[in-house]
Amino acid sequence: MTRTHCQSFARWKNLTATLVLILVAPATTMAQDWPGIFDSDQLLTLNLELDNGDWQAIQNDDSFDLEFPANLWLEGETPMLVSVRRKSGDPLGEAAGYTKVSLKVDINEYVDGQTWHDLKKLSLENGDDQDVVTEGLAWYMHRLASGPSGYGYPVGLAAWVRVVVNGVDTGVYVNVEQPDKQFFRNRDLYLAGATWLYKMSDINSYDLKFGDGDSPTFQALCYAPFQHGGGACASPGDEDFAVALDDLIDMRGMLTLATLDAFTGNRDALFTHGKNAYFADFNFALKRMYYPWDLDSTFPGSGGGEFYPSGDEYSEIILAVPEFHDLYDDIMSAMLAGPLNMGNVGSFLDEAEVLLTTALENDPNNQIGDSVAGHFDSLRLRLAQRIEDAVALFGVTAAPSMPARLHLAQNHPNPFNPRTTVAFTLETAGSVSLRIYDASGRLVRTLIDGHRGGGNQTVIWNGLDDGGRLVGDGVYLYRLDAAGVSETRKMVLVR
Repeated sequence: MTRTHCQSFARWKNLTATLVLILVAPATTMAQDWPGIFDSDQLLTLNLELDNGDWQAIQNDDSFDLEFPANLWLEGETPMLVSVRRKSGDPLGEAAGYTKVSLKVDINEYVDGQTWHDLKKLSLENGDDQDVVTEGLAWYMHRLASGPSGYGYPVGLAAWVRVVVNGVDTGVYVNVEQPDKQFFRNRDLYLAGATWLYKMSDINSYDLKFGDGDSPTFQALCYAPFQHGGGACASPGDEDFAVALDDLIDMRGMLTLATLDAFTGNRDALFTHGKNAYFADFNFALKRMYYPWDLDSTFPGSGGGEFYPSGDEYSEIILAVPEFHDLYDDIMSAMLAGPLNMGNVGSFLDEAEVLLTTALENDPNNQIGDSVAGHFDSLRLRLAQRIEDAVALFGVTAAPSMPARLHLAQNHPNPFNPRTTVAFTLETAGSVSLRIYDASGRLVRTLIDGHRGGGNQTVIWNGLDDGGRLVGDGVYLYRLDAAGVSETRKMVLVR
């Protein structure tokens, strides 16, 4: 522990001695553990308490290296000892007495093995390049793209939090799931000695977050646009390039990242700037998976940018390959016809407006201006225009908004144990699928996959997966696909 850490730790002990004596009752959980902690239908109040001098140092830290002890808790929980530091990004200083900075919270810095709601790190984003609403919207759209028509694997989750530091409301943040070992353990993707995680925070700059040495995939991809180590090996010829990438990378996942960043107008992403992404390698047992990161540069004032990303080697080299260009088009079309229709995205904004309006109005650093309602209306208009433009460009035949001929009702009962009924309505007969996914986007159960007649329909889910095994409690998504469009709702299983 550094000298700064030791001094701060001593101050923390004095600060919390009385608090620890008072809070001797066992903690009660006000929100579900992972992934329920990232439910975007809730606004959690996250409390931090630390020495005032330490908090001032964090707010003014331009090195992003100063780290101090603090207490962390949700309402009804017993505080736990964590470390807090400032993350890179612009500070927001419109409030008297404090600066709203993005924060990194390390749950087990001082207490080995400690977790908080099945997490070991928190990344609290202040939305500095735009605002927290647009940043949260961008994360939600990547979450929608985690299903079979997009990534095909679960990407990062995010939700809203109100952060109170030493009793002062510092405003609304986006709580973004931090990629770390726990991130992959929560997805059953971590295997000691066979999993590597890299962060691309700058152009051709790779930071190995965990893993023993460089992965075999990292060593194999030593040519443009993946070159590293100060030089590059010879790239495969044109005929072999696509085959080599398909063997090593989940190209559908990588190109889904490209389509979402292009659609949201992300100016600072992998296919527009060669940076700001994570990728995980798995010793060839699984192909490389790319994950989004740093989504505060999305939805610029004009509403978007090019639908085909450009400006760096990733877009210029990879999208120049005909089969990857075609796959990019297919993914964008599937996203527009399914998860990214205005019905899904508009419903998210409607719910977020109701949930966040009061907290945003009380946040002097919300970067929204005078009218929260006007900001949400502007986002809806920009999104509708963006979807309309994309539908026309990519030749998507499905309407960008949710048609009346398809309706998926809320399951009943909800929450449930062990059975629940899902009802839906089809105007006409046709091919239908009704599938259940866990909150990270993995398929759990296919309830319907075939032809159904028109009218009102019901189906029961008994809490079993496709293999007949009981699933765990938590948040699940159920998705109805019919007539080229889809509707998705949430359900909660409580064992």
